[in-house]
Amino acid sequence: WTLPYGVSFHEREDTKDGKVTSEVLLKRLEMVVRDAVVYGKLLSAQRRADITGTDAGFLARYRPK
Repeated sequence: WTLPYGVSFHEREDTKDGKVTSEVLLKRLEMVVRDAVVYGKLLSAQRRADITGTDAGFLARYRPK
């Protein structure tokens, strides 16, 4: 499984004194963080719906009995 962000860095080129200096890397990290927040909220909401719902699915086994 890979993410489409192309986030990788070379310490000597992209950082200085422990801080990110590459604009390209900063923008890609911002994309990753943004998507983690957005999709995390969506997945959390779906998990709650699956736990409280009646549809068949992976989380059905975690429903209270």
